[in-house]
Amino acid sequence: MRFNFMEGLASTVNDALMNLFRAFKHPIKLDHDDARNLALEIAEPFR
Repeated sequence: MRFNFMEGLASTVNDALMNLFRAFKHPIKLDHDDARNLALEIAEPFR
């Protein structure tokens, strides 16, 4: 249950990050895996 919640949270954060980068046309290029790893890293303290 907790794992599924974390995956869901990471997915949500990932989507938000991707939208944020898209919205600002940020010079930093993140592919899906990079964004997902970053999202998991951000979510880690809440595990």
